[in-house]
Amino acid sequence: MMQTTPLLSGTGITAVTWCRASPLCHRDIDTIIRLKRTYDAVLVFLLPLAGGRVTLAAQVKLFRLTFADETGVVGVPLAGATTMGTAAELTTAIVMQLAQHFKQQPASLAFTPGEWADDTALDEAATDLLTQAKQALPETSCQMDRSVIMAHDAFRQQVEAQPLKYWAQIAPQFRCRYKLNVAIVGGASTGKTTLVQDLSRYYAVPTSTEYARQYQPARNVMDEELDSRDFRAILEGQYDHNRAVIEDPFAPGLFISDTETLTSATYLQLMLPGHFARLEPVIADLVARSHWDLILVVPPQAPFVDDGYRAVTQADEQWRQTYDRALQALLPQYYAPAKMMLLDAAPNPAHHDPYGYYARFNQAVRVIDAAMAQGRATNEW
Repeated sequence: MMQTTPLLSGTGITAVTWCRASPLCHRDIDTIIRLKRTYDAVLVFLLPLAGGRVTLAAQVKLFRLTFADETGVVGVPLAGATTMGTAAELTTAIVMQLAQHFKQQPASLAFTPGEWADDTALDEAATDLLTQAKQALPETSCQMDRSVIMAHDAFRQQVEAQPLKYWAQIAPQFRCRYKLNVAIVGGASTGKTTLVQDLSRYYAVPTSTEYARQYQPARNVMDEELDSRDFRAILEGQYDHNRAVIEDPFAPGLFISDTETLTSATYLQLMLPGHFARLEPVIADLVARSHWDLILVVPPQAPFVDDGYRAVTQADEQWRQTYDRALQALLPQYYAPAKMMLLDAAPNPAHHDPYGYYARFNQAVRVIDAAMAQGRATNEW
């Protein structure tokens, strides 16, 4: 069954406004709540923000999620908005597209202006909007309500530049597009799981665990018994595992994961090279749909610790080095080098850190702190 954007009934008074919801902000939600309490329905035209991380198509989906339980609040894309700059162009586009979002000609419209171009004469633009609306919909009562206004684009630009600083101002359903996502990768017994746990405690943020540790015991499959179906299930399960945290609207702005797609893909490449080629399209698709801002690579600097989970063959130093080389060769094939950082801080026996665990923790903190200060987050959605 096809699902389409609902049409407003057109009865009563409908408030009409617009915004560049990249992102939708606390101020926007406050305005929309006031409008829906004041009028019978709210129609919001959505426009792209120059350089914004949320595309127009994504704005529509996330807006729909934000007001999923409000049948009288509808967000729609303003067709042709990417080429629009002047108040006249904006006004004409809104008036031309108004009628298609109602089941019948609306009885009454109350225009609540969103952001105009910087050089707009506000009184003149408001008058022009009302004039065009009355000409296009002669049987509709039209009025202007300038008592409330959506968030300004200048503020959205500040949020785009420093999303973690303004985290509370971003509508929860839009936050997944601004989260700083960090993946810790490396071979068996490199200390990455403990590092993830320590970073989670330090930043007080959620993590995701290595999905293979759930999958294999549940299916009674040892490392040497893994086949291509197991690897595909692990690859897709890890993606879903990470995605659940990334898309949690009420999670903090930083997410740290214990592994990602290529960690398991490297095992597949070494253990079942023929199957790697067949699953490569799946691997590429999962990587493309992932949104990592930082990939922190943990090399095998510490001795192997038997945790009762990994196969004993992985304790072999030659195997550990082979895996590390394969992983570091695979990563730049799928991720931009600027996203990757090797945690190679030297051990410091004089400070009771003979294997560099604490040194690598400090190195990871410095890298993450720098990314948070820069407001770095993915712009690839």
